[in-house]
Amino acid sequence: MRELTMQITGARQVQAHLHELALIAPQTSTRILRKITLDLKGKATRRAPVKKGDLRRSSFAESNDSEGTVGFTQPYATIQHEHLEFNHPKGGEAKYLHRPLQENEDRYRDMIKDALVKALGA
Repeated sequence: MRELTMQITGARQVQAHLHELALIAPQTSTRILRKITLDLKGKATRRAPVKKGDLRRSSFAESNDSEGTVGFTQPYATIQHEHLEFNHPKGGEAKYLHRPLQENEDRYRDMIKDALVKALGA
């Protein structure tokens, strides 16, 4: 079974801030990363193409103190994600996981930075 997953740790600045937060305040890091992965999962799920709803129902989010993964377990998830030419008459779009991550990268980075500042008592 092929599944589509994307790790939040892809952006260098986000990854650096997560690593720093995980070293200083692992519980805070775990909480913030869980919040980010659930947010991304919700955004990606709402954008996933829908025929019967199986793809949207297959979304998942996992995280620990320094890594987060959001993905879809349906075998056709990657095909639906990558093919820009597909028509989605019942809703959804290609790049349904990639676009929300890109669009929210600054927000997610700011959430981590704010948690880091708070953890340091600054």
